[in-house]
Amino acid sequence: MPPPALRRQYAHRRSILFAYQLFFNCAGVKPQRSFASRSKSNARRDGTGRKDADHKPVVKYFAETGAGDNRKRQRIDPERDDVEEKAEADKLKARIGQLEEELRRMRENPLISQLSEEDRDRVERVIGERLENAARQESPVDIDRMAAGPILEAPAEKDPPPICIGSGPLPREGQLYLDKLNGFLREAVSRPVDPKVRRELWRWYSRCKQNLPPFLHLIPREAWDILYDTQNRLSVSNPDRLAHIKVILEDMAATGCELQGYQRIAYIEALFLEGDKERAISEWEGEVKKIGVLDEFSEQFWGLGVRMFASAGDPQRAQNTAHILLSSRRGADARIWLPVITSWNKAGEENGFRAAWDLYVRLKDRLGSGMSMGDYDNVSMSFLTAGKKDLALAVFRDMMLAGSSSEGEDSTSFYGRSLNLVANLQSTSPDPSELNSVSLQALTVLPRRFQNKFFYGSWMKKLIGMGEVDSAVMVVELMYERGVDPDARHLNGIIGAWIRTGKVESRKKAEEMAWSMIEERLDMVRKRHTLGPKTPATHSGGAGDYVELPRFMRRRVPPATIETFSILVQYYLRRGKLGEVEKLSRHLQLAEIKPNSFYMNHLLYSLLRGHGQGEAWEMYINMTHEGGVQPDVSTFACLWDCMKIHVDKLRNQNKEGFPEPRRLFREMATWFPKWRARDLEEVSKELYNQIIRCFSLAEDQVGTLVALHAIKGMFGIHPDQSTVRIIVLQIARLGGPDPLSKRLNLSTSNTKTNVAKVLNVLEKLAQRRNAMLEQGVIQVDENNAVGEEEKTLWLVSELLRVVIARGQEAGKVTEELQNAATEMGVEGGESITGYLDSIV
Repeated sequence: MPPPALRRQYAHRRSILFAYQLFFNCAGVKPQRSFASRSKSNARRDGTGRKDADHKPVVKYFAETGAGDNRKRQRIDPERDDVEEKAEADKLKARIGQLEEELRRMRENPLISQLSEEDRDRVERVIGERLENAARQESPVDIDRMAAGPILEAPAEKDPPPICIGSGPLPREGQLYLDKLNGFLREAVSRPVDPKVRRELWRWYSRCKQNLPPFLHLIPREAWDILYDTQNRLSVSNPDRLAHIKVILEDMAATGCELQGYQRIAYIEALFLEGDKERAISEWEGEVKKIGVLDEFSEQFWGLGVRMFASAGDPQRAQNTAHILLSSRRGADARIWLPVITSWNKAGEENGFRAAWDLYVRLKDRLGSGMSMGDYDNVSMSFLTAGKKDLALAVFRDMMLAGSSSEGEDSTSFYGRSLNLVANLQSTSPDPSELNSVSLQALTVLPRRFQNKFFYGSWMKKLIGMGEVDSAVMVVELMYERGVDPDARHLNGIIGAWIRTGKVESRKKAEEMAWSMIEERLDMVRKRHTLGPKTPATHSGGAGDYVELPRFMRRRVPPATIETFSILVQYYLRRGKLGEVEKLSRHLQLAEIKPNSFYMNHLLYSLLRGHGQGEAWEMYINMTHEGGVQPDVSTFACLWDCMKIHVDKLRNQNKEGFPEPRRLFREMATWFPKWRARDLEEVSKELYNQIIRCFSLAEDQVGTLVALHAIKGMFGIHPDQSTVRIIVLQIARLGGPDPLSKRLNLSTSNTKTNVAKVLNVLEKLAQRRNAMLEQGVIQVDENNAVGEEEKTLWLVSELLRVVIARGQEAGKVTEELQNAATEMGVEGGESITGYLDSIV
């Protein structure tokens, strides 16, 4: 083996040559190489080419290294060691001479003088680190591999990954970046949709690109495809998708990697959407000759052209491009006309509106029953945005007529009769002379059954549901223009939608419209009572609050209803405008409108948030008993929330101003028969447990037992595990040292002991019930859900009855239950009566 100094000298020359070769590869230059090839011989032969004929016995020496499966045996010849070492050294010196000659030729290359100072420093740093590593490890250099193998060949690995970016003599930091990138490339193969892998892949790709000049030329095609596929995922977690694929495809093209057809289309689209529209259109025009109309990606390509021209404000060219696709490719989707229709409408010219309408009719004719609600919405919104309310109305008319047996009333029939050329609708390019001969006004005639406020109201409801509030306002203006007076509910829908947008200007419009309607209502009341000239009802607004109102709001608006007041009170309460709430309540009285439960509930909840449960009860009594408002389930949900604060000993020491649980339960039972089935569906398990919790906090075991059976009879709700926990803790609290001093602490040993005692009683009651079932005393099917619910109700009822009966006579318990039922207003209830009969 050659001396270490000679090996290091060779490695030094080889490293310099490697660095220069790396530079020439990045510059696109291939310098000549003059490395000598190593000749190998499998057998020693004499000068005649024949094997030695002497068969004298010889002693062969072997050296064994390693252990186990890695054990290797190598033949050695002590007599020839010195001779072979000298020959090897001579051969290495000759190779060093060849390297020095090649390095001299490279240094004379004009490209070296063009290196920047930074690149020269980088080359020297690479060489220095490589020599430092070689000196520290003192490992022999594989001369044959370095001489015979390619310059940029990656070092061999025991288990090479399927996809890997090769490396060269890189600085330590650069090698770390490349290793990270290769690791995430391997992960991307198995997890291509993982957002974390996608982000990390882009992160290390960007770092490698920034810090390693030759990096892009080392990436194989498979790695490019993985980078493109992962970054091209359409997802909310990938907002920079277009920017990333634009960079990747540009880098691929810069390295000479040919882009596939779908990648060229994606690159043009990314250019356009990233703002470089002129270049994108130029690139698209350059691809026209490469992609034919029958190619695999032709529909995507021509569709992209249509969308780009339409978005760029060139509807005529977009229409011509769509014509090329639809006329040459059978089965192409006619929806390619949708962006063209929008582009014509954005042009704002009369001829453009005619062209848009013509394309819509042809689209409708082509799609037939396949035209979806979304297609109609797209076209109608396009006309509405352009201010063509009549044409938008005609599109909505067609949508309402779609699928019906009515013939001759839709736009296709009107248009065909206007042109007298129904067959021409199959053409993909309209004749300008035909467009000018059509009266658009004649095409927007509504059938008589649609000329009413309900038809327009359904359109407005749809637009508001789509979030197009301003478009719904235009429908109101169209109603006035067509002699149809809008209803208050139409304007109330717009008021609510404006408030929900959250925009300051929209909220001001909503207030202006609502107060205009309130003023109209007050004027109507004054005329009814002949109270003299009207006084405008306006809400307080500072200077500068003026906003431009829609045109129809300068006409006579319908009078306000309770819904108008309810929308405003909800808005003012959420914004904390209590002064406006008081003013609104005064105007509600002046308008002689009876409030409803929605209006009352929002006032009650506002008092609840301010811990004014006493004021809430007073307001409830005034509005229901005196004002005639019928409470609903939400009303009592709010009142039971107030009750929880009232009976909580830590949160409320003042017990005045709010009734006890039995009184509130009687109030709820009184209104229960007047509720509709829809109202009963709103009774939730949360409300049920809140009622039981209030009785428990009030330490009213008798009222709790009555409430359990009364609610079962009223709403059909049974106790669950949460209810059982509430009752167990209620009973465990009775065994505390001082129930008035503090809230039950579940972590103390005393509380745990009390809870364990209550649970032990429950277990014994369950055993007793099982015995009664075996004896036939109880007949219940416990294999279904109802039977299991009845079992839970029986257990908690018996548990409460045991607690109530402590220290009392047997008949006293029944008497207390009967008195409580009467006090709570459920004395005649079937469920409570049946239970009382069962314990007599």
